[in-house]
Amino acid sequence: MESFIIKNNKLSGLFPSLTDCTSIKIIDFGHNSFKGPIPKTIENLSALQVLVVKGNYFRGSIPSEISNLKHLQMLDLSSNQISGFILNNILYLKAMTLTYDKFNMNVKGIDLSKNHLNGELPSNFGKLKGLQFLNLSNNNINGTIPSTLWEISKLAVLDLSSNGISGNIPLELESLCYLGSLNLSNNHLSGSIPQGVLMMTFGQSSHSGNPNLWGCPLVKNCSWPQFAPPVSITDDEDDSKEKRKKIPWYGIRQGFSHGVVFAGLLLLLVVRKSWRQKFFKGVDMTVNFLCPFFYNRRL
Repeated sequence: MESFIIKNNKLSGLFPSLTDCTSIKIIDFGHNSFKGPIPKTIENLSALQVLVVKGNYFRGSIPSEISNLKHLQMLDLSSNQISGFILNNILYLKAMTLTYDKFNMNVKGIDLSKNHLNGELPSNFGKLKGLQFLNLSNNNINGTIPSTLWEISKLAVLDLSSNGISGNIPLELESLCYLGSLNLSNNHLSGSIPQGVLMMTFGQSSHSGNPNLWGCPLVKNCSWPQFAPPVSITDDEDDSKEKRKKIPWYGIRQGFSHGVVFAGLLLLLVVRKSWRQKFFKGVDMTVNFLCPFFYNRRL
């Protein structure tokens, strides 16, 4: 047996004993009513690539033996009652440390959201270089955001929201060129949001709920016009109204392009005599054609 998928049922009890299923690659017990701890014997499933047990009632800590699953690429323990620290052992999942695997192109991710995890994030999270999404939201995690996250070069989704994380947002996150979804909201982050190109692609919701955090895209201390609050103009400020008007970039671009075309045409008429003769001959023909028409209309 290579796959054991029993998700979305009403099954209960403890984690099934699968120690003899050494060929199993996929386990999905999602959205059932299993309880108890995740057994240490999980390490015997040496071929396991996907472990999904979200939406159950599993308790206890993440067993350190899980680091022996060298082929594990997807770990989803979300929406349970798992507590304890995020052990450094989880950072030695070999398949997640590889940025490229010619034998397997599955998405690599860790979802431990909606549990009771606490403690600080491991400082060497960058070891998981092949990780593509990381969701640790809705826990009791504290400490700071590891600057080593920038080493996870293909990280596309990062969600650390609704925890107790403090400190600054590392400038190194700007190096995550694949990052398309970021949520750092509802923490205790402080200082200025990095004002690089990447951070400007995320809206206020990515950073909201951090009272001591400031800078664009938040309104607080933001100098970018598209994020700044509207300026109220009173009667005493009539002299400066024009300065506060939005610059009509579209009209400027249109006028500039038309001007360039006209200038180019004028230059050709000046330089090329044959073109100039043809142009004015065409103008004469057009005028001769339209004049009788307008004359008759007037009559």
